[in-house]
Amino acid sequence: MWEDQRIQQAILAARAGRELTARDMFLDIVRDQPHNETAWLWLIGLLDDPEDCIEACERALMINPGRAPVRERLNQLLAEREQRLAEERARAEEQARTARKAMKPDDRESALMLARHLTASQHAGPEAWRFLSEASTDINEQIGALKKLLEFEPGNARVKNKVRQLNHFIEDPFDLASFYTERGEREKAIAAYQTAAMDPRFKKRWNEIYWKMASLQRQREEQIAHIPPLVSIARLTFAPTLLYVALTLVHVGVNPFANPQPLLWSGFFVVLLGGFMNALAVVRSHNKIWAVLFRTAAAHSTPAMRFIMATGGWILIALPHILLFLLAVMRIKDIGSGLEIGL
Repeated sequence: MWEDQRIQQAILAARAGRELTARDMFLDIVRDQPHNETAWLWLIGLLDDPEDCIEACERALMINPGRAPVRERLNQLLAEREQRLAEERARAEEQARTARKAMKPDDRESALMLARHLTASQHAGPEAWRFLSEASTDINEQIGALKKLLEFEPGNARVKNKVRQLNHFIEDPFDLASFYTERGEREKAIAAYQTAAMDPRFKKRWNEIYWKMASLQRQREEQIAHIPPLVSIARLTFAPTLLYVALTLVHVGVNPFANPQPLLWSGFFVVLLGGFMNALAVVRSHNKIWAVLFRTAAAHSTPAMRFIMATGGWILIALPHILLFLLAVMRIKDIGSGLEIGL
């Protein structure tokens, strides 16, 4: 009898417009009587939070699965929730995408804090995890972010290669030190070399480790600016090319159009390609250009590939220079023959 009175009082409060009071009364009832269908049915219309309404619908259907209006209301609430989650995920993705584009190399700390904040959200999508993998300098955190990214993009071969590469660095502190050196992170490189020095596998390379650490410490003390690998690639690529252009101009004259030599000038592109191949040969295999061209992580087979690249590059550089040399010899002979005829 007392329970029926509580229900009646709650219903009267709801019909009188005192919805908050009625809601609290019905909540007290279901707390005491979890299987009270009437209370759950009234709560469906009184609760403000959509998630609470969904729970009320589910509880009412558990008691009486045959209530079609309640099931329709539940389906409507679930559809609205899915749409709401999709919109929130889209906003989170757009925010992460915008943050990635705005990330500055000299403000990685702020970018990292934002990336961690975005990935802490339950709506974190692939862009947020990709952003974290790019903003973080901690390899373990990068691996975790990339694995999360693979949950959204399981077929992304580039991400899989990156995970393999980072796992390789964790297992090989010497290569990890080289990776940090390439990025200009001297403190981390020194720490990685110290770890490698304590690893028995690198006992035969202790002298090399010592000299590399000494070099990094000297660069730090003298505040020598770090030269990015791409700059080194550009220098090594264009140095032989500029030399070839200078020698060609000496051969044909300052005005190349007065004495066109198509064969000689086609050698420009051959030397350029050879210089580029030779430059790649001295770049660590975890450089972005190397990864794009060869789709490989820091594997043990890359020294052989670098040797092949260097050999091919030097051959391409040498061939146009040899041709230029032969043409110069022929020209000297022609000049000599002309002088003899003149005499």
